[in-house]
Amino acid sequence: MDCHRVKKILVPFLEGELSEKLKVNVEAHLKVCVNCQKERELLSKSWQMLDSYVAPKLKDDFTPSLMRRIHSEQAKIIKVTYRRPQFTFQRLAPVLSLMLIMVLTFSLFWKEQIGKEKLAKVTPPVSQEVITAMADEEIIRNLDIYENIELLENFELSSEFDILEDWEGSTS
Repeated sequence: MDCHRVKKILVPFLEGELSEKLKVNVEAHLKVCVNCQKERELLSKSWQMLDSYVAPKLKDDFTPSLMRRIHSEQAKIIKVTYRRPQFTFQRLAPVLSLMLIMVLTFSLFWKEQIGKEKLAKVTPPVSQEVITAMADEEIIRNLDIYENIELLENFELSSEFDILEDWEGSTS
């Protein structure tokens, strides 16, 4: 056994609470280890001193007298606790964030309103005829694109048909 383990179980050893096997191992270690022998002697002397201690006799009114004295001393103590108010951003954060959102929202709408007013002032009014002409031109372009797509699809079909005719002609 090592000293560390013996010192851990020395009190149960002195009280006789160990099994026979552990008791024999501790006794064998104590025979060879001077440090553990000193520890056992100190513990034994401490136990003997505690056993021989005689508690002093107290007066019958000792406890109530002591309690009165404690309470009178506590009454004399004035507890002064002053806590300096702390400025924390945690309390102010929701308010600041709401204000920031309001400012950003206002600035976005304000800019859009100013932009629309400037556009209305800068751009000359466009007549209905010009808008109609542009819409007609756009429709014509789109029709041209659709016709071209249709032609391409027809071309693909005809080329596939030609390939099929060639293949049938070569197989027969």
